[in-house]
Amino acid sequence: MSPRVVKRAKGDGIKAYFFVDLLVFPTPVLAAWPNATTGDGKTVAWNDATRQLLEVLIRETFARFPGCDGWIVRTGETYTYDTPYHVGNTPNKGKTSAIWVDFIKFLRHQVCAGQGKDLFFRGWDNWPSNADYYQQMTDQIEPHPQLYFSIKHSAGDFTRPAQWNPQLGVGKHAQIVEVELQREYEGKASYPNYVMSGVIDGFPEMSHPIGLKDIVKKPQLKGLWTWTRGRESLIIVDVPF
Repeated sequence: MSPRVVKRAKGDGIKAYFFVDLLVFPTPVLAAWPNATTGDGKTVAWNDATRQLLEVLIRETFARFPGCDGWIVRTGETYTYDTPYHVGNTPNKGKTSAIWVDFIKFLRHQVCAGQGKDLFFRGWDNWPSNADYYQQMTDQIEPHPQLYFSIKHSAGDFTRPAQWNPQLGVGKHAQIVEVELQREYEGKASYPNYVMSGVIDGFPEMSHPIGLKDIVKKPQLKGLWTWTRGRESLIIVDVPF
């Protein structure tokens, strides 16, 4: 990524966000910091060593790309199969809520409070699609005007029959709704497949159809973002509900 790309986006009035997989580090860095991994050297741990490394990564990212508006953080799906010189994984394989609280507090402090940048933390594949779990966990994190939780409209993956995600409209933090348009489970554009009517009004196969129209007045909801080509690209829709 060149700083010119960020500059060009800003010149066109578009916000520029980096989509970041965490925790992922270059193998030479981890070789020099063996205490950042577990005993086998293959799993990145969330500990004091990786806190230091991540702090440097955040600081250097925004120093090199000062026009970047923030981070979209993915941890549940952390892929390194196409990055042979990196090692990475979720910081919380056991999905223990205390680890998520500590990890998100760290990112909030570094990205939002420290850099004055937006932070979107994806909930997908990190913790159960359970309103009580989400609220108990996020209530321990102080809100920040630049901290958002990204929550899929579906309780699981973007499959049908789709069950509505009960985390939406819950808690004291700002949320954006995550929607996939060209869905790999439904042809991925090999035939016409309009999904937004189901997202907005509820899918017909739901026992009690619920959609965006039912939560549009919730104060937590600040907008939505879409996967425009399955898992390949995305666009932030910066339009408040």
